[in-house]
Amino acid sequence: MIPVRDNIRAKHWPVMTLILIALNTLIFIWCSTLSLRDLTVINRVYGMTPAYFSGTAAWPFAGFPFWLSLFTSQFIHGGWGHLLGNVLYLWIFGDNVEDKLGRWRFLLMYLCSGVIGNLLQIATEPASMMPVIGASGAIAGVLGAYFIMFPHAKIRTIIPFFILFLFPFNVPAVVYLGIWFLMQVISGRQIMAGSSQNVAYWVHVGGFLFGAAVGYWYNHNKKQHPERLDFDEDDLDPDAKFN
Repeated sequence: MIPVRDNIRAKHWPVMTLILIALNTLIFIWCSTLSLRDLTVINRVYGMTPAYFSGTAAWPFAGFPFWLSLFTSQFIHGGWGHLLGNVLYLWIFGDNVEDKLGRWRFLLMYLCSGVIGNLLQIATEPASMMPVIGASGAIAGVLGAYFIMFPHAKIRTIIPFFILFLFPFNVPAVVYLGIWFLMQVISGRQIMAGSSQNVAYWVHVGGFLFGAAVGYWYNHNKKQHPERLDFDEDDLDPDAKFN
């Protein structure tokens, strides 16, 4: 399933979301100009390699603290498909979460989600020497927060059919994101059972759970005015009220 849009209208311009999209895109474009050898070094230094954190392998880059890779790994991508998939999800779900949290709290949640996801990946594959790269853990945190904050939202979704046909339909956000999260858990468990894949699913799981926790915190600590609920019919996009 590929999300196209949601039916919640943000009240403010998503400045931080756009900055994160631009930053990830610019870094990827710069990396695409590097030789394969240089790119391998970038992935090894700035990507998060679990074995270095667990002590299974010694950190060979003395000039760069290895723990910073928990953050820097979030801004490196392995290809256009990897980047565009992440940017799509960040654009669709990030504006509304940023709208509720505010720019700086949104950024903090985004980065912390990526870190928590990386830590869970270390815990599940401590001896892995494969660098983990990408913003997926951070964006999974955005999805987790959205899952809790916008339970009434609907997601316009398309499903490729033999590559030629696309069937748009509307899915409740709790269903769409619930299925997405369940797929990450199932895929992660398959890897733990011995299946070989190059996707760090536990990064997604950890990020999503942290984002959901932030969403829960927000819902239970926000100040509500009695005359207006935080979510009401005015939040819906009049051009996207789905039948």
